[in-house]
Amino acid sequence: MRTSLLHKTLALTLIGSVLVPAIAFAADDGYTRPPSGSTTSVEATQVKAPKVKKDALTADQLAKVQAAVAAREQALQTAASAFGTSVTAAFQKRGTALTAAWLLTDATQRKAAIKTASDTFRADMKAAKTAYRTAKESAWSTFKTAVKSIKGVESEDSMKAGENIQ
Repeated sequence: MRTSLLHKTLALTLIGSVLVPAIAFAADDGYTRPPSGSTTSVEATQVKAPKVKKDALTADQLAKVQAAVAAREQALQTAASAFGTSVTAAFQKRGTALTAAWLLTDATQRKAAIKTASDTFRADMKAAKTAYRTAKESAWSTFKTAVKSIKGVESEDSMKAGENIQ
């Protein structure tokens, strides 16, 4: 009987040591709560709607903004696709160069080939990032210019949503 009680106690202790952290982990919503008794309040961040100078926007104004958004999003998608293609090519190129480097029997030549592969990869990645950033900035600049040209739409607030997303 004593063994049975010891087994039950040990089993409950083990179960408790597994469940308590699991429940705490599952309950963690990523929000750090203020200390108890604190008067700090949490306010939700809101994205402002575009300001309208007069009454509601006309169908023509809405169509122009929609066209500007569609053009911007297409340019961003193209830039992201090109970036992905460039990164994939850089990795493939580095893989091929490193494989060739490790075929070399001379340690000095192998070390030089590995360094060249690394330097080339770094330069290719930098070029891909620069091209992506330039294309992204161009897409947003074109969008801002297009929206500013639409009378009755104040573009400042309408352009902030998603501007810094990469």
